[in-house]
Amino acid sequence: MNQENTTNEIISHTKDDLYDSNESHIVLGNKLDQNMTGGIVGTDSSQLTESNLESHIVDSGSNEASTENDDKKENLKEVDSKGSSSNTENSEGSDDDSESDDDDDDDDDDDDDDDDDDDDDDDDDDDDDEEPPLLTYSRIKQLPIKLFQRDTISACNFHDSIFIFGTHSGMLYFTTPHFKMIDTLKCHRSSILSIYTDGVSFATASIDGTIVTGLVNNIKSESLIAYDFKRPINSVILDTDFVTNKTFVSGGMAGELILSQRNWLGNKTDIVISKGDGPILSINKTEDIIFWFTSSGIHFFDKITRTSLLRVELPELDQNNNPFEIFKPHVHIPERDRIIIGWMDNIWIFKISVATKNSQDGFIHGNVGSIISSAASSFKGIPDKDVSIEHHFTIPLLIAGIASFKDDQLLCLGYEKQFDDKNELQLKHLPPQLQIFNLIDGSEIYNDEIVCKDYEKLSLSDYHLGKHIHENGDSPSEYYLICTSDAIKIQQLTLMDHYNWFISKEHFYRAWNIAQYVVDDVERAKVGIKYVEHLLKEQEWDEVGPTMIKIFNGLEVERENANSNDLNEIFNKEWFKVINIYMDEDKLSQIADFIPLTLDCSNAVYDFILNYTLDKHETSMFSKFIQHWPVKIFDSKGIEGRLKMLQSKNEDFKIFYVNQLIYLYLKTQKYSQAIPFMINIKDPKTLRILQNEPQLLPQVTDRLMEIILIPAFNNSKLRNAIINDLSIPELEQTFWEPILLIVQNRKVISLKTVIEQFKDYSKEHENVDKLLLCILLRIDSTEPDLLKIYENEMIDLFSRFDKKPLLNFLKNKTHYDIEKAIELCSTQDGLYSELIYLWGRIGETKKALSIIVNKLNDPSLAIEYIISWGDTELWDFLIEYTMNKSNFVEKLLNSYSFIGDKYINVVAGIDDEQPIGEIATPIINTLLEVKRSYQVNENVLKIVDGETSKYAIDLLKLRTQGKLHDPNSKSSFV
Repeated sequence: MNQENTTNEIISHTKDDLYDSNESHIVLGNKLDQNMTGGIVGTDSSQLTESNLESHIVDSGSNEASTENDDKKENLKEVDSKGSSSNTENSEGSDDDSESDDDDDDDDDDDDDDDDDDDDDDDDDDDDDEEPPLLTYSRIKQLPIKLFQRDTISACNFHDSIFIFGTHSGMLYFTTPHFKMIDTLKCHRSSILSIYTDGVSFATASIDGTIVTGLVNNIKSESLIAYDFKRPINSVILDTDFVTNKTFVSGGMAGELILSQRNWLGNKTDIVISKGDGPILSINKTEDIIFWFTSSGIHFFDKITRTSLLRVELPELDQNNNPFEIFKPHVHIPERDRIIIGWMDNIWIFKISVATKNSQDGFIHGNVGSIISSAASSFKGIPDKDVSIEHHFTIPLLIAGIASFKDDQLLCLGYEKQFDDKNELQLKHLPPQLQIFNLIDGSEIYNDEIVCKDYEKLSLSDYHLGKHIHENGDSPSEYYLICTSDAIKIQQLTLMDHYNWFISKEHFYRAWNIAQYVVDDVERAKVGIKYVEHLLKEQEWDEVGPTMIKIFNGLEVERENANSNDLNEIFNKEWFKVINIYMDEDKLSQIADFIPLTLDCSNAVYDFILNYTLDKHETSMFSKFIQHWPVKIFDSKGIEGRLKMLQSKNEDFKIFYVNQLIYLYLKTQKYSQAIPFMINIKDPKTLRILQNEPQLLPQVTDRLMEIILIPAFNNSKLRNAIINDLSIPELEQTFWEPILLIVQNRKVISLKTVIEQFKDYSKEHENVDKLLLCILLRIDSTEPDLLKIYENEMIDLFSRFDKKPLLNFLKNKTHYDIEKAIELCSTQDGLYSELIYLWGRIGETKKALSIIVNKLNDPSLAIEYIISWGDTELWDFLIEYTMNKSNFVEKLLNSYSFIGDKYINVVAGIDDEQPIGEIATPIINTLLEVKRSYQVNENVLKIVDGETSKYAIDLLKLRTQGKLHDPNSKSSFV
């Protein structure tokens, strides 16, 4: 039966009731549906005159071929059917098909069981895989069995809200995105080649030359309309406002792109948008842009301005490639400004951008229906969109379907390019490949071979690829591989899938990493422990500690948490086990840094570890433990007792034991017990502790010298030096801490005790009295009254170690014994100034002057001394005592102004034989000075006498003058 006769038959059945002869379309109401059932169901699409067209509209493949053909067979898991086969066909006249569904289901179940067995046979193929598969596969069993047996699928459309499947017999199946059957419809007599839906309306195009449109939510209503174009239709799309304007675009083997719409009178009119480029293979649209495919290339058209936006010429083919028109182009629109096209083995990515703005609000608005055949439509505007090629590359795959994947990746279904013995492309009998490519550079990212039922009997045109994104966005996108013999759901592995895969492959560490997102803390901890057991088995000693920390880090839960007890039990149990293993293997040092401080073990495990390290002489490990562990987690008293015992018995480790014992005492603030051990080892921290805890000083007063001398034992420069040989500044710098300690606690420890201990120490050891002087000097500057009774000791220390400040000390202090001071200074060389001061202080000026003469031989000082005392007898003593000393005689002769009348005694006392040098000069100078003094005095006398005489004469005149009295004057005298 040719197509024209078939179409006329449809019209004749409905002409009287539902066909309007003024319109070239068919209204498919209930009555027509019944008539069409009888006329179309029995039609064999393989006998149609255009049956060979199907081989020219072939789905092209996705991306790269799998390198291991059996890797994914195990992933095709059978899922429980959620749909009933009794709901698969609801159209009238399909009772026969429904009656056979049960038998078909039984047969399919058997087939599925066999498939399951086949899948199970391949379960061990991936045992050696280190990475989980990117995708997981499961068969879709909710679709009717007949779709994969008698009446197979020829076209699909996967919308967000509804899925539509068309068959080779012209049947339409409507399902939810979960493949629950909604309705069925017999709308064509042969293969459906194209299905379009926007979720509200739908349209189908068939090889029988008809297009059927209708409403999704009311499939069998009077809105169901069939249009007869009397030629095979390969593709159809609906206008955005199709419900109102009934406008759509279609095209097929006639090579014309036709816009069908209603005119102002309500009649259907057809406008040819494009022709002459060969058969229209497929039509698509995005917003205001229509694009279609012909043997000459890809055409982009602005439906508002009716202008061409872009025409892409097809690449040249080599002699081994089939022409493009035998492959079906595939389109995916991931974003509003991107179009991805896969055709044969080519991938194009197009970018849509704004070109111009023509309307008042800045943009041009409209729909396909705005293209009308009127006078106004002859004026073309400027397109507001621009289409350009962003990327183009070829892939080693004949494409049967494409869909966007994550992160600029493209999922492709198809055949790996293979050639037969005649060097022709193989388009049949190959297992389909699922490959993922990078959209930027075309590189292959992933490939897999899909095991479909009876794939040996299928060709490239039998495969379809769809994608569905869940509305809530919680679940990953789903992909659907649909062919004439099978339906497979493809999903990215969820985190739970990854988790289970890693567990099955015993990759416990990677499973543990994922577990935090898919299982509770208890289950996650158990998986982590499995990994630890693996590390122990492999003797990875350095890895266990960090791994245990990772496993339990962040799993500290609140007490009210229901899992807290289970976690604590696992935590304690596993750590006990690991610690025991490490101690048994003498590997404790390799886990020492990781042992937690929160084990619930009543201190037993920590005590055991510490005693273990002491038994093994693991000194550094023991020290690290007690330094980092809080004392509350172990028995500090017990450890202290053992350290005391060990330090008294084991000389080899005595210092270590003492140091650790001191550390424990200090950590537990047992300072009184720590100080004696610290003094023994000359620990410099002793001084700081005593400064902070002065109440401890009375307990160690008998060891005061040991405390004071601690810096000497810790200073390498002083170990072999004599303390008294150091200068006062050096001593003060080195021993500043003990000096400060004594000064700050001068009322706690008496100075008498300090001085006595210095004396006792000096009897048995080296003399360190110079250090005592430093201490007393600091006390003198701080609280001098404390030193009043110790001034004699200070004078002794000054006389021995620091003579320079002694004179000032003698002058400023008054509580020392002068006699003892004189005696002490007399026994020390060089203390003449101090003796002079002391003799003068008790009135023994002549003794003092004799020291100046005899010891210092300093005439100037002698004269100054006499002048300071103002005692004339001292001049006589000096003149008489020094006339035999030329330097003194010479100085006296030049000191007339101080000596005065005694000068003549000096001159008279000079021995004629005494060598004095230039004696005449000082005498002459003295005589001249006397003469000048005499003359000055004489002149002064004359001046005074003259002035007094004048005043005396004036006074005498006044006394001898008379007085005049004026009785009228107020004054008695004038």
